[in-house]
Parts: sequence; C-alpha cells; structure tokens
Amino acid sequence: MFDDDYEKVKRHMQVFLKFVTAEKIFIGKDFSEGISMLIQNFGELSLDCPYIHKYTFETLISPLVKNKTINLRFLKWVPAVEDKKDDDDLDLDSADSQFKLIALILQDHLENGNGEPKLATFIEESNFDKAMTARRSKIEASDFWESLGEEYDAKHLEEIVKAMKE
Repeated sequence: MFDDDYEKVKRHMQVFLKFVTAEKIFIGKDFSEGISMLIQNFGELSLDCPYIHKYTFETLISPLVKNKTINLRFLKWVPAVEDKKDDDDLDLDSADSQFKLIALILQDHLENGNGEPKLATFIEESNFDKAMTARRSKIEASDFWESLGEEYDAKHLEEIVKAMKE
C-alpha cells in the first residue's frame, strides 16, 4: 500500500512536518527518539517494506535535517538494552537496512553538502562510525556491498562503500 501511494505520502508528510515543527508540537528530541526507534526496528519492518530505509530518509530524515530540526548525531542505531525475545520470535537484525540508510545519508551529503565537511569527518560527527563498527558484523546479505550498486548513484558509490567498510 505504502509503495503505491509513496509520492502522496511524501508530499503530505512534508506539509505535516512543517506544521508540527513550526508550531513546536514536537521538538528535535522527539523526532530523534522516534526515528531512532524506527531505525532500531528496521529488521522486521523491512520484511513488509523492503525500501523502509529509503522512505525513512526521504520523508523524515532529509527534511528534518535540512530545516535543522534534528542532528544526525542524536540518532540511536542500537537499542540501549536488548529486549529479551521468546524462543519463538524470529530474530531479524536491522543492520542491512541501517547500512542502506547510512549509505543514502552519505550519498546526500556528497551530492548536496558541497563536500564539507569531508566524508570521514561527517561520518565521525554524525556518530555513524560507532554505529557502523557495532553493526558491521551483523550484515546478513552475503552480496550486501555489491548490491548497493543497484540502488545508489555510481558516482559516489565507491567512496561510500570504502568509508562504510573502514
């Protein structure tokens, strides 16, 4: 359903975000906490919505960063305390979708950030380095790094993959 109406959702979400930030109904901390919870649950959500990383970036993160409502450094990629799971629960890690989201953010920085700060500095300032170090071993798809080429601009892909692997 979401895929079919994505452009409509995106358009309405931008109007909604402008309203709630202008009226101070929600503040940056509220958005950072909500987006963090969403990111931490990408594993299960990506089963139903394989492009959850793209939708999160385009409808939430990009507009909120551009209007300076959130700072990427305050996003939490890993829950503070791991929830205990029942033996029957399917253990789906969210690392693949999280890395795809980080790749989108890095691509946007390279295309729209005028290269400042440099990519390594941007990664460090945004706390992506800590998130990627903690999550890199959890990537499940054996062809993950190669598959990024299907979804991202080849112009910056090599630089993004290199930075994400370090």
